[in-house]
Amino acid sequence: MTQAANDDAAGAPLLATPERLQAYIAGELDAEGRRQMEGYLACNPDLAAQVMGQLHRSASRGPVGVKTPRRRTYVRTAAVLGCCLVATTLMLLANQFRRELPFAPPDFVEDAVVSHRTTLLRVAMASQAESPRFDPSELRRMASLELPALPPGWRIVDAQLYPSDDGPSAHLLISTPQNERLTLFAVRARSSATARPELTRSDGADVVYWERGPFGYALLGARSLDNLKRDAAALAAAPLVTS
Repeated sequence: MTQAANDDAAGAPLLATPERLQAYIAGELDAEGRRQMEGYLACNPDLAAQVMGQLHRSASRGPVGVKTPRRRTYVRTAAVLGCCLVATTLMLLANQFRRELPFAPPDFVEDAVVSHRTTLLRVAMASQAESPRFDPSELRRMASLELPALPPGWRIVDAQLYPSDDGPSAHLLISTPQNERLTLFAVRARSSATARPELTRSDGADVVYWERGPFGYALLGARSLDNLKRDAAALAAAPLVTS
């Protein structure tokens, strides 16, 4: 689950404690407290909707026509939630031709996890021979893919092409000097990712992914998170091998 957004000060996550939320609903916060809480709710529409529900139930029990603090808070929160919904709708419309929202990991991350597990299964089967030979120029010519140069000591155990929603994808199963098994995955990505490696978790696997030009890359496997992120940063900065 993603962490709730907040655009206030460094201690802003403390704004949404249950006690402060109840004080906001009851109309007991001062003007600065209301401003901070409404700024927080503007960044968190799910929480704003919950607060709206409580305010609606509280306001509906009050005397008709009486502007209690809860009724005033209800009106303010309704305006905040309305702005959230408008902003979300505009964002979705602006990205209707994109396959993913900017903050979501690209689809090729899931493809990388599937190919990693499939290759580990192949390697464990006596009837499925590994193919450690890897020809960068052939990969570029036939599949229009390029891979970064591997760090010293990394050995290719298996090199395969797999289908994906974005077209052919390259998968290298790698053994590190510490005998750890890693997957380096590459595809011509139609989705958007950052050039700086980002860490995510997909289907129980930790994956570091990044993008360089038209290519999307992912690194995952039996490695500590610190080493995985460090290795991904090195690969992201390494030259692409074309021959």
